[in-house]
Amino acid sequence: MCRVIPVLATLLVIPLGASLDGQTTGPVESELVARIDSLSGILGRAVSLAKVADAVRDEEQRRLLTARADTFQVGPFSVVTVVGQVGLTRRLFEGAWARYAAIVGTEPTSIEGHVFLFGKRSEQLRGLEGRGGTRITTRFMSSDRDGAIGRFIGGVLARDLPEDLRTWAGDFLIRADPTDEIEQAYRALVTTASSAVTDCYDGVLDRCWDAMGLDHQDEWASAWYTASERRELVRRLGPSSGPLPEGALASCVDDERDDACAAVFAYRGAAASIPLPPRARMTLLAHALSLGGPEAFTRLVTDTEVSIKDRLVRASGVSADSLISSWRAATFQAWPDVHSDTKKIRWSSLMWLLVLAGVSTRSTRWRLT
Repeated sequence: MCRVIPVLATLLVIPLGASLDGQTTGPVESELVARIDSLSGILGRAVSLAKVADAVRDEEQRRLLTARADTFQVGPFSVVTVVGQVGLTRRLFEGAWARYAAIVGTEPTSIEGHVFLFGKRSEQLRGLEGRGGTRITTRFMSSDRDGAIGRFIGGVLARDLPEDLRTWAGDFLIRADPTDEIEQAYRALVTTASSAVTDCYDGVLDRCWDAMGLDHQDEWASAWYTASERRELVRRLGPSSGPLPEGALASCVDDERDDACAAVFAYRGAAASIPLPPRARMTLLAHALSLGGPEAFTRLVTDTEVSIKDRLVRASGVSADSLISSWRAATFQAWPDVHSDTKKIRWSSLMWLLVLAGVSTRSTRWRLT
């Protein structure tokens, strides 16, 4: 197509009515119009033929790529990958899906019929985009491929979560080994400056719901934080708190006026002021689903008329106290070994002392005595 158009364009700009000696001997105006119309028709046919040729070439390229790719089914979705990577890809996706299948159950979800395109490099997937779906490459993927693929699956499933629940929980994620997430939840219980979080850490179960931002939502600013904690939070956030009433930030931090701090909190809103971070909240969601069994996910996404707290309780199949208590117990079981580094230092120091003692006994001074 690119070669045809310049040729026709050249024909159109040739001075149709000029002779070699500069004398006008060409056709009359009607003949010029007829010739232009005929060239326009030729151009239109050439463009059509070029489009057909492009379509044929694209289809042939797609056929060749498809011949080098293979498609297989994992649960409710399909995976497309390069032929030589089918075995590894199948193991990764089947392992990642097994952990979700245990809680998602058999009801249709957003992952039903979804297609994942998987390869080492994006070039291997070029030409397959027409199938739609999600592209996953391992080129910049961490060594934890199992967890990375799980995040993609969780991202598709999260589309079924109602908007309020998706905002509250952040990225819905289940990993083969959730130790990191639970450890971070424990660290948040220890370090977050909130009276609700401190009480939860101390074993006051009702306050754990406040720490999660799921209770006392009508008076959240005073229920989740003390006056000094509100002031400290505003100080740390600073201008990032967003558009504020004039002088509210200085009045809160410098003048220690709690009404000014309350104004800042009001501008932030409850959703942006929940004490525990989204990743810690996500562990409660994952815990509720793990307790609830195969129908837990369905119960979670269908009960949209009740509060998030009630949805989590219904999904878990246990009482509110049992749910939050077992989550807290699981979090405390993941308590990081704060003495592990100290033990390593002690063993390292002992080893170096033995080395130095061995070297010193070989010195001249030691041998003479």
